[in-house]
Amino acid sequence: MTETAALAAVDRIVGDEALAVRIGDADPDGAMDLIRGEGFDVTREEMRDAIVERFGERLEQEELDAIAGGDLGDYDMAIIDKIGGLFVFLVG
Repeated sequence: MTETAALAAVDRIVGDEALAVRIGDADPDGAMDLIRGEGFDVTREEMRDAIVERFGERLEQEELDAIAGGDLGDYDMAIIDKIGGLFVFLVG
């Protein structure tokens, strides 16, 4: 869809604790199903880009590089601490 829809989806998750918990407990495919069920027609890549846009200031350059490269490795716990349940959109 659009970057705007993905940003709106991120904002919805951040603002809806129950939804954030359900998404945080899901696997990557399940998280995408949940967010699409909320009316957001977005791809995992669009969600990844929106998360970086919204939370980029909180992330270290190495964490951003790991997200961009798709290899979160040693950075996963640090990223989870900063973006919580949204992490599920970065894996898979």
